[in-house]
Amino acid sequence: MKIGELRDAITGYSSEELRLVIVELYRRIPKRVVEEKNLDSLIEDPGEFLEAQKKPKVKELPDLDYLALEINEFIDDALQGHYFAPNSFIRKSERPKWRFHVKRFHRELVTLMQDPEALPEVSFLLERLFDILCYAENIHLFSSSEPFQSIGVSKAQFYGDLVTAQRAAAADLGWIRQAIDALLCNAGSFGSDLIRQLVDQLTTNPLREEGLRAIVQAYQHRPKPRERKPNPDDQASHLAELALRLCFGLGEHDRGIAFFHKYHRRGDREVRIYCLLQILEEYQLSDLWLREYEVAHQSGVQLRPRLREKYGGLRSQIDAT
Repeated sequence: MKIGELRDAITGYSSEELRLVIVELYRRIPKRVVEEKNLDSLIEDPGEFLEAQKKPKVKELPDLDYLALEINEFIDDALQGHYFAPNSFIRKSERPKWRFHVKRFHRELVTLMQDPEALPEVSFLLERLFDILCYAENIHLFSSSEPFQSIGVSKAQFYGDLVTAQRAAAADLGWIRQAIDALLCNAGSFGSDLIRQLVDQLTTNPLREEGLRAIVQAYQHRPKPRERKPNPDDQASHLAELALRLCFGLGEHDRGIAFFHKYHRRGDREVRIYCLLQILEEYQLSDLWLREYEVAHQSGVQLRPRLREKYGGLRSQIDAT
């Protein structure tokens, strides 16, 4: 019976009949439901009960201390292979459930960002989880070699949440270098999606300039992950792309391109020019795209067919105007 039908059915009932209906309904409601729904309060004071229902409910934040214990224990077990190889610590039936644990850890840590006092610990725990998931992309720690996909959170989103926490927890601009180090340790061969997450946090010119200073420092003293050896060329290329995008945010295109040529190391020169032209295309900087293409071509770089076709199309458009 729908609510409207219920209203129609009880229309015309006497007070005694309504009492009888209420008492009989109450008898048939399980005690657990009565307590969960606080139905006694409804009976004692209907007006106050309905008014309280209109107020937004304050969600209780997770217990940070207990969550930290869970996360640290999980990471220790993962590093020892307890979620992958047979062992006496985690039952076989429980090992595939690691992804549900991490998904909950991530969700509860993001929720805890509402508590200013929790932010330093939240930032630390998010970084530990991010590190272990990135490590699991290359080393068998779980049944899947794509841990971020397994937990339903993209690597870029997870890194974005980490940077947000680092920024909120920081007392100074040191969080920028901290975020760059996390990027260099974990971005892999291609890290544009992660780089964009950091660029999106550097929203003012002073922050972008601080980012460029941190890039120079990071290039000279790049971090070394505890568990694996980074590729220096990949790290340098991430710094080059980050510097390029920050300079574009400042409106200093030539400065950004100079940074890119100075720091980018991935592949041969053709690959570096291709990467640069891809970003220039993303920002719709056609004049600079043509200029960089022509400089590379005139210096003898054999550019791939797709770039030659795009160059022909752009040049034809300009010549026609």
